[in-house]
Amino acid sequence: MPRADHGNVRRWFRPGRRSLGSGFGVFAGESSALAVDTDGNVYITGFSATAKYDPAGHLLWATNGGSAMAIDGQGNVYVSWEDATTMYDNDGHLVWRSSYRTSADRFDIPTAIAVDGEGNVIVLR
Repeated sequence: MPRADHGNVRRWFRPGRRSLGSGFGVFAGESSALAVDTDGNVYITGFSATAKYDPAGHLLWATNGGSAMAIDGQGNVYVSWEDATTMYDNDGHLVWRSSYRTSADRFDIPTAIAVDGEGNVIVLR
């Protein structure tokens, strides 16, 4: 399988499929999670930002980063980091933010997030 390298993101292509663009550019900071939606858009989150790229690698939007990320069937993006989980719509606009803290002097870094078929958000910390 051929691959395309773009900053710290690598995209592998099925045999016979060619790359459709210039790539994903350099994503600042370490990436902690990525996802691909049914349209081939690529979502990456990390310490510095959460970003959505089209299949050709062009940046569509970017916002605050996180340590875990999930996408639901409508293209909404859920990002968790330290003391909050945030939902963004398909265009990157903030829909809601839920803050939490396990104790007064400690943050837990989420390692995974999922959204079930009923829209419930589950965060593993």
